[in-house]
Amino acid sequence: MKKVMISFFIIVLFYPYAFLGVKSIGNSGEILTIDNSNYDALVAIKALNLNTGLTLKQINRVKVGVIDTPVDTQNLNLNHIFSSTNNKSIIVSPKLNHGNMVASLLGAKSTDENSYKGIIPGLNIYSIPIYQLSVDNLTQAIYQAIDLDINILNISMGTYIDEPELREAVNIAIGKGILIVASAGNDSTSQLNYPASYMGVISVGSIDERYNVSSFTNYNERIDVYSPGWNIVTLVNEDFADTSASAVFVTALAALFKAKNLKMTSAEIKDKIIRTSTKYTGNWNMNKVNINLLNFSSLK
Repeated sequence: MKKVMISFFIIVLFYPYAFLGVKSIGNSGEILTIDNSNYDALVAIKALNLNTGLTLKQINRVKVGVIDTPVDTQNLNLNHIFSSTNNKSIIVSPKLNHGNMVASLLGAKSTDENSYKGIIPGLNIYSIPIYQLSVDNLTQAIYQAIDLDINILNISMGTYIDEPELREAVNIAIGKGILIVASAGNDSTSQLNYPASYMGVISVGSIDERYNVSSFTNYNERIDVYSPGWNIVTLVNEDFADTSASAVFVTALAALFKAKNLKMTSAEIKDKIIRTSTKYTGNWNMNKVNINLLNFSSLK
């Protein structure tokens, strides 16, 4: 069985879990204003206090899928729609909170017990967990996303080997209209990482607090856009720092674009995200590089 290289980050700081039976704040008829706990990150991508003009009900017409480690739905206040019972085997990753971090950053709701909110609080998240990290299981998870008619699919894992079965699954998903947003990897290399580097996928790199490319992030010609990936706060930790965090911001913007216009194709959404990004020259490990920084302001 082929092994997948996963872009996960070890957690060192956790919030206490206290989310069973709590009351959520807000309702699906309110217009969403983006006000996540990650102030500096939202400022960087021009998303802070942004009025999206969309209600949660409108946003949840879009099916957003997350392929990741299992999400603890009993402890996280998420709208968890689907959890696969396939691929069950012994969990081999020691970083089991990765799926919780991704899901909560994307869509955790504020509660009476905890004021933390994700980027789109109350988003319906179609969770497709991978219990054993391998190319085979990632490929199978993509086919599950196809079966679920997912519109936007977040993938925060990858391999440096262009595996034919993975490429075929991605191509089929794209052919079915799914927009895949994938992290570019955290090994500070120019190697191509898959599925992020496949044509049609949005490959996401990370910027640091100085708006340079993060020293840990991969950098190559296939990376489409960059977004914050430094010390991102989630519901379960305060130090989520890698391209997996960066990909979540892009997934959120893609979902909002789709909610604004359900007829937008995945190619059109990708093009708009790249076209409306903030373009400038920055640094990556002492090299001058071109950066397309995610920009939420085009939602106005």
